[in-house]
Amino acid sequence: TTQHIKVSELVQSLNMVLEPYPKQVPIFITVDPLVPPVFISEDLKIFRSALNFLTNAAKKTTNGSIQLNIYTSKMKESPKLVFECVDTGPGVELEVYPYLFRPFRETDVQDDGPPAVVQFTEAGAACAGNICSMVDSMDNSGLGLYSVAHQMASLGGEYGFRPREEGSGAIFWFSIPLVVPKNSPDSLHASMSSLGSFDM
Repeated sequence: TTQHIKVSELVQSLNMVLEPYPKQVPIFITVDPLVPPVFISEDLKIFRSALNFLTNAAKKTTNGSIQLNIYTSKMKESPKLVFECVDTGPGVELEVYPYLFRPFRETDVQDDGPPAVVQFTEAGAACAGNICSMVDSMDNSGLGLYSVAHQMASLGGEYGFRPREEGSGAIFWFSIPLVVPKNSPDSLHASMSSLGSFDM
């Protein structure tokens, strides 16, 4: 069920959860001034997806920082709300790229290659949370990313990954169709100009 989601409340909720979360680097949440203060979507799915990216990054990043950027973008001529998680961790190895956003479990680790990947059936995916042999050694991958893919599919959204252009690290992002309530301010700048960077 869709709700009216206040960006400020979403950011506050993320900050509350992340504050006690184990991490070795600061986490920043930055909202572009052009982002509308309220949008329509499913709040729990957006929250979980953003949190998955941030906690995955926190597990792997030991130097630098982690930043979640929230901004608007026109993709395929339609407005999108983009959530982009940038970290300065070790990055993702090239051979792992095809397996990102897929559920997997460790079945056979080869000396000369990545762990064998097993696609869960629909029933298997449903009970994947009970499988304790998840691979945690592959950077920024696992059921957390698969969960993002699943949530975005249900929201008509998109998701992806790219390496940072400078230095080590990774950028994971997702976007959803931007739907704004009627009579809502066009941007955060209009009513919440003080909302900017949040330091964790």
